This record gives sequence, structure tokens and C-alpha cells, in this order.
Amino acid sequence: MAPSNHNPQIATHRPEPIPGAQASLRFNGPEYEPARDQKRLTGQAERIFNLMADGKWRSLAQISEATGDPQQSVSAHLRHFRKERFGAHTINRIHVDGGLFHYQLLVRKESRNA
Repeated sequence: MAPSNHNPQIATHRPEPIPGAQASLRFNGPEYEPARDQKRLTGQAERIFNLMADGKWRSLAQISEATGDPQQSVSAHLRHFRKERFGAHTINRIHVDGGLFHYQLLVRKESRNA
């Protein structure tokens, strides 16, 4: 069994589902295998969403540190949150310095799936 990369400082309770998203999050891609990836990707999405739902600006590194999820996964999930099937939330991005950006999630107030 692979070691967990999750930050021990993170609360151990089950994250809340993503508002407005499909009941079962639908991921895809050429390397995606539902039996292997669905639970892991759903957990990542919920951790990242629940952290970012406070509307604070954070870098990918800060989000990664807080959730224990890789920066590449954080970036992918932020893109997912813009999609209809993930709730069509707003992701804002600002340039900080060099190649550093900060991101902000604005939770969509009304959900078509509610």
C-alpha cells in the first residue's frame, strides 16, 4: 500500500460534497480508471473545494500544503470547479510575481442541481 501524502494537520472528518456538482463526480481522461481513481480524485476535489470555499486567495503551493494533495492535482481540480458538472463555480486568478499566481474560489450561489 502506498504511503498517504495527506497533511496530518487536516481534519479527519469526511469533506462535504461540492455544492451544485453531480452526486457522483465524473472524471475522465486517457489514463483514468474508475476503480482505481474515482475515490482518490473525489477526495482530492472535496478537500480542495472545502478549503477554498472561504473565498481566500491562495497559491497552488499553499493549497497543496493545506490539503496534502499534489500541486498538479490542485491545479486540475480548480479547472474542474469551473465546469457545469462540478458546479460551475467561479475561479479567479491573479498574477503575484514571476510565474506565481494566487487563486480564489467563489461558490456559485444557485445550483441547477439543488
